[in-house]
Amino acid sequence: MVSSRRWLALTAFVALIAGAGGVSAGILIASPPTPASLASSSAPSTVPVTTREFTDTRSLTLTIPPASPHELTSPITGRITALQAAPGTPITSGSIPCEIDGLPLLAFSPIHPALSGRGGRSHGTRYRGPER
Repeated sequence: MVSSRRWLALTAFVALIAGAGGVSAGILIASPPTPASLASSSAPSTVPVTTREFTDTRSLTLTIPPASPHELTSPITGRITALQAAPGTPITSGSIPCEIDGLPLLAFSPIHPALSGRGGRSHGTRYRGPER
């Protein structure tokens, strides 16, 4: 009786493996072909381009208040040896308005608050690098 149970269990196991293999092979062999709309196509070499003119006829009143004067500071001291800025012309961020002792002074006005100086109002700990 024990041998017939083993034989039945072995037969059931082999049948299960054969069935799983047959189902897997059927899925792989009988898969439908890729639709033409999903098949890869060649990239176009030319593309038609159209243009059209857009004219906005609405009127607009714009008032720009005058900017308040800003103080220019330099991290170094010395003698101004060259002056590129003319009186009355604005100094923009990224320009070099003058040279101090032959070194160009770059005008920098950050627009992001995190990049501007904190003016001695720093709080918290500062990173000093790894301990040695």
